[in-house]
Amino acid sequence: MIEFKHWNEYGIRVGFTERTGGLSTESFSSLNLGLHVSDEYNCVIENRKLMCTEIGVPFEAMTFADQVHGVHVHVVGMNERGRGRLTIEDALAKADVLVTKEKDILLSAVFADCVPLWFADHEAGVIAVAHAGWRGTVAGVAKETIRVMIEQCGARLERIEAIIGPSIGGCCYEVDQKVADAVMPWLADLDENTIKSIIHSSNLTDRLHLDLKQLNRQIIISIGVSPKVVTVSSDCTSCDTARFYSHRAEHGRTGRMAGWIIRTETEVVT
Repeated sequence: MIEFKHWNEYGIRVGFTERTGGLSTESFSSLNLGLHVSDEYNCVIENRKLMCTEIGVPFEAMTFADQVHGVHVHVVGMNERGRGRLTIEDALAKADVLVTKEKDILLSAVFADCVPLWFADHEAGVIAVAHAGWRGTVAGVAKETIRVMIEQCGARLERIEAIIGPSIGGCCYEVDQKVADAVMPWLADLDENTIKSIIHSSNLTDRLHLDLKQLNRQIIISIGVSPKVVTVSSDCTSCDTARFYSHRAEHGRTGRMAGWIIRTETEVVT
């Protein structure tokens, strides 16, 4: 478990699971948290319970959406606490972002190369987790998350902070021209060196490589979030399949990690 402790003093916990420490076997070994990847159902549920035990929250708090690589944001109320923890059918429908102002709801999303984004306005008590693949990124999932936090939950742009978690890095993420063309409108106002740090040709193969984490960072900053409060993980899920599941490196048959965030009743002791 990786835990980012940036917001602990405000009673907000943020984390990302690694792939070890669970019950799943073979290509899903071992802490697979995705119900949609043909793993044994009971193993996934027990893995989810293990994750909650490790965090120290009740399993009933764990809440998931049915992710579709889109930009829909679902604001989670207390009556929806625990949705999706047992079945995909019960998950919050067709959402890639979960936002709440409530305490003790474990907002959870699953990943295997896509970018986990976390946002918080600790003064307003608003938290969010977003799932950002390339489609969601270029469609503006970060922008839509921040819009909903502000317009529906009372957050203020100048108070919002962000964390960008482990995902496939620019070192490993080869993309075709279709993806490159979709990315370019977001880079129009950046200098040449910054653009090249986000999308560039490999010196070895001449194939295009995309750094989705840095692209999301630039998008978040362009919205008006201060660069000083945007943290970016250096971990590449494709480089380190001993620690992480990677859809790209493992050719599609692999498990899923979870990115999670929760507001607690009290300040977190570190």
